[in-house]
Amino acid sequence: MRALGYFGFHAAISAESIKRDLPDPKDKLAEFNIILKAEDAFQQHNDDRADALLRQVEEQDPDMYVIPFLLGESAVRRQNWQRAVAQLELCLKLNPNFDSAMTGLARALFKLGRVDEARSWLEKAVRSNPKNYRAWYETGLLAMETNPTAARAAYEKAVEIQPNFFPGQRELGLALFNQKEYAGAATHLETALALGVDDPHIRNFLGICYSQMHRPQKSIVSYQAALKLDPLMAEAHLNLAFELNQIGKISQARAEYATACKLEAKFCAAVPK
Repeated sequence: MRALGYFGFHAAISAESIKRDLPDPKDKLAEFNIILKAEDAFQQHNDDRADALLRQVEEQDPDMYVIPFLLGESAVRRQNWQRAVAQLELCLKLNPNFDSAMTGLARALFKLGRVDEARSWLEKAVRSNPKNYRAWYETGLLAMETNPTAARAAYEKAVEIQPNFFPGQRELGLALFNQKEYAGAATHLETALALGVDDPHIRNFLGICYSQMHRPQKSIVSYQAALKLDPLMAEAHLNLAFELNQIGKISQARAEYATACKLEAKFCAAVPK
C-alpha cells in the first residue's frame, strides 16, 4: 500500500528498506480496491461486510498492518473490547510505531479494566506522536476521576492540536464546569454545539453556566433547547423553573416546577410554597 502512496502511517521498517522493497503497485491494486469497498461499508455502518472484505486482504497479505488496525477499530465501534485488543496488538506487532493503534488499544484496555496498561500505551502514543490529539483526549478520560487537573490539561492539549474535535471541546467544557470556571466552560460547550453535537445534557450544563454568569435570557433559551431535545429531562425543567422565577415569570416557573416534580419525586422539595 505504501507503493501506491495512499498510507502515511509510521512504518515498522526503515525508510531505506521501504525504498528497496516496495512491490509493484499494479500487484496491489486489487487489495487496495477491496480496502476502499471496506471503507465504504464502514461508512454505511455495515461492519460485517467490511470485516469480511478486510479478511480477504489479510489472507492475501498477512503482513499488511493496516488490516488488523481497521478490524480493531471496527471492534472498538462495536464495543467488542477483547477482539479490539487482539487485533490492535497484532497491528502493533507488525508496526510497533503506529500511534493510532496504540490509542485504540489503550481505549479497549481501559474498557476491560486494565487501566495501567492503557495508561502505558497512551504515554507511548504521545511520545511517538505529540500531535496525536485522540491520545491526549483518551488520556483526559483516563485521568478524569483520579486527577481532574491532569485531565483538564490533556483535554486542553487535544483541542489546541485539533480545535474541531468536538469530544475534546465537550469534555474540556465539562471539566471546567466541574471546577466552577463557568465562562470558560461556556466557551467550550458552545464550540462543541457549533461543531454539530446537539445534546440535551450539554444544553443543560450550558444553561447553568449562563445562570452563574448572570445571563438569564441565554440560560432560559439553553434550557428550552435542552427540553426540546428531551422533554422528559427533569433537571432541565427544574433549572428552567428557577431561572423563570428569578426574572419574575412566576406562573411559568410554577408550571416547570410541577413538571420537574412529576418526573422526579426528589425535585418536589424544590417547589416554592
